[in-house]
Amino acid sequence: MLSDNVEVVLFLPPYHLETFNILKKRPDTAIILETQEVFKSIAKKYNIKIIGSNDPKDYNLYENDFYDGMHPKNKAISKILTFEKR
Repeated sequence: MLSDNVEVVLFLPPYHLETFNILKKRPDTAIILETQEVFKSIAKKYNIKIIGSNDPKDYNLYENDFYDGMHPKNKAISKILTFEKR
């Protein structure tokens, strides 16, 4: 895609804070922290823009910014995109 001059953007969607705290503590799901670092490394290596974070605290997201434990509402995505424009 990069060789075809396609702008690639990686998006890391946030989890609900309670879900994120549970996932990062459990041995079978703590890999989400490592995975995020892998995405950051790939983005840096290929000069690809990365937006978002699995950690909702990175964007001051709260309970009412989510439909449930894994799905951010449109207003949460807007907060992330607005933050990234700064």
